[in-house]
Amino acid sequence: MKRIKQLIIAAHTLLKTNVDVEAFRSWKKRSLAALVALLGPSHYYTENFVRFTQEKNRRGLLAGTGILTAVEEQFA
Repeated sequence: MKRIKQLIIAAHTLLKTNVDVEAFRSWKKRSLAALVALLGPSHYYTENFVRFTQEKNRRGLLAGTGILTAVEEQFA
């Protein structure tokens, strides 16, 4: 769960700045890898993370962060 927490913190850092597309892609790739490792590729959270982060902007980042937060709370 430490990895998920670090990804949430990274997302909050990105939200405080202009969302750089390359930084977003890096965060998304690391987040998706963490979700797949923890939940599998067909889990509801994983699939929705992919769907909601297609937009490489603040809205996509917020939606992805929300999913990571839900995962963190589920396993707390």
